[in-house]
Amino acid sequence: MIISTILGEISLADAHISRIVLEHDYIVVEFVDWKERACSLVFNEMLGMELCGPLHPDLSHIIVDEHDSFIAKCRHVADGNMKELAGNCFSIYSVDSNVPMIKIVARTAHATVHDQL
Repeated sequence: MIISTILGEISLADAHISRIVLEHDYIVVEFVDWKERACSLVFNEMLGMELCGPLHPDLSHIIVDEHDSFIAKCRHVADGNMKELAGNCFSIYSVDSNVPMIKIVARTAHATVHDQL
C-alpha cells in the first residue's frame, strides 16, 4: 500500500536516508522512518540543492521557509531565468546538528509512505 500525504504530516524523527534521486527538475529523498517504513519526499520544480555532511545520520526534522537566502542564491546561479519562480527552501536536519544537512529549493513537495520494508 502507498499513502501519499502532505509534507507536514510526516515525521523525520529517527529516520535515515537510504537514497537520493536527482533528475532534471525534481529530486526524491528516500528514507526509512522510525517504524521501518520506506518513505519518499518528492520535491517538484527544483531550482537548487545543497548537501553538507554524510547521508547516514538519523534525521530530526524539516523546516520550510519561503524567505531563506538560499532561494536568492539559486535564482542568481540560474542566471536570472527563474526570478519569477515562487518556491520554498526545504531544510532537512540531522539529530547531530542545528545546521541543515540538505537544502532544496523547489516549488512544491509531498511525502509518500510505502509498505513495510
